[in-house]
Amino acid sequence: MDMGDLEVTSVLEHEVNVKPGAKPVYVRWCPRYSPKELDHLKKNIEDELKNGKIVEMESEWCAPLSLPTKKDGSIRKCIAYVGLNKVTERESWPLYPISNKSWMTWLDTGTTAV
Repeated sequence: MDMGDLEVTSVLEHEVNVKPGAKPVYVRWCPRYSPKELDHLKKNIEDELKNGKIVEMESEWCAPLSLPTKKDGSIRKCIAYVGLNKVTERESWPLYPISNKSWMTWLDTGTTAV
């Protein structure tokens, strides 16, 4: 999937609310990457910086990266938000009424869980 033509939007803003008194999560653990993974990671980050998908910054919050290999041999970048999930306030959203529908999607529920 080529996502090079994505643009910045202000239509939707998202914020993560943390529990009161929660301290920033900074995971010091960093996996060892193979030369192939390290090369892929550097190229991926350079492309995302150049395309404006990410910005360089310093923060008290930090999460480790994982680079699993797909079946086709390509590498996928995943961020482990386990520490952040522990201090995030849970939001409850009522389920969409589905009494007279034969099926529904996760988009119908208004949640991001899949």
